[in-house]
Amino acid sequence: MAYGFLFFLNFSSAPRRTENVTSWLSVEYISCLNKSLPCDCEKKVNKYISINTDTTLNPNQQRISLFGHGQMEPFFYKLNRLGKNRYEILDRGEKPQKLGIITFNNGSLYLHDQNGDTRYVNIGKSDDLYNDNYDLENVTLINKALQEKGYPGLNKILSEDSLKCDCNREANLVYVQGRPHAWILEHSKDSLYIYKIINEDADPSDAIIKKKVFQFKMK
Repeated sequence: MAYGFLFFLNFSSAPRRTENVTSWLSVEYISCLNKSLPCDCEKKVNKYISINTDTTLNPNQQRISLFGHGQMEPFFYKLNRLGKNRYEILDRGEKPQKLGIITFNNGSLYLHDQNGDTRYVNIGKSDDLYNDNYDLENVTLINKALQEKGYPGLNKILSEDSLKCDCNREANLVYVQGRPHAWILEHSKDSLYIYKIINEDADPSDAIIKKKVFQFKMK
């Protein structure tokens, strides 16, 4: 797969789930995507961006994954139920240390940790603890910003369904999982640029060769 190990996140050791895994996205991050792209917003938020939780009734299966800027994959921790809609996050040490607390309230998830209190909203369910909804939600939010300016969404612009977008190697990569074609989004001054990656079969150490295919005024 072109750029498979350069751009696309391969989580081969993902603990597959079929229970009640819910996906959550930072409200601050969502607000940022109204004006910026994922790479910029990940840096600006500088907290955990997305969270997946498994709060099944079996205590041994209560877990959480946390994903933030600069991580190639999320961190996994155990949840310990403290009461109704309240859990503490524990590390994997022999004597587990508390890393923070999550609470569920009025349809939102709140993370209380060293960064303070962070609010998250639900963006769907998943069959595992890796946030499969995060990169899909990025496209939804970018499409919303485009459509507010009178432009079609990325799916129509690029004539592709099931598009995903994430920040990979400091690039806002748009792609369809398992296919070789990929695009890069860049925001400069008052315009959004879409570039097609030309050297899709290049080695990961090679520089990206790209060609501008679309430009949209965003102000």
